[in-house]
Amino acid sequence: MKAPLPTVTIQRDVSNVYDYLASEQHDPGWARSFGVRRTVENQLIAFTARNIAGTPVTGTYTLEPAGDSTRVIIDYYAQPTGFKKLLKPLMAGSMRREAQDDLAQLASELTG
Repeated sequence: MKAPLPTVTIQRDVSNVYDYLASEQHDPGWARSFGVRRTVENQLIAFTARNIAGTPVTGTYTLEPAGDSTRVIIDYYAQPTGFKKLLKPLMAGSMRREAQDDLAQLASELTG
């Protein structure tokens, strides 16, 4: 069974959250674990990054309306190579915590 995806609900509408995420100028304020390179399509923002261990990570932010708020969900996938494959279970927990921390910081940035 896959662990729940890191999620946060932000007290802003989807277009505000989308515009903030789509602008790379905001990354240093909240995305400490991802050097984000993205393609932007509707309410889905894709990224390719490297986590602390240098393993390639790809994923998406999905934005869903939640009343007058927005639910942001991060879904990501890391593919370690070599000896790092043995560390994948540990990396998964660490990445999940970092992603949840980043989402909390994103919510803080947007709601001030």
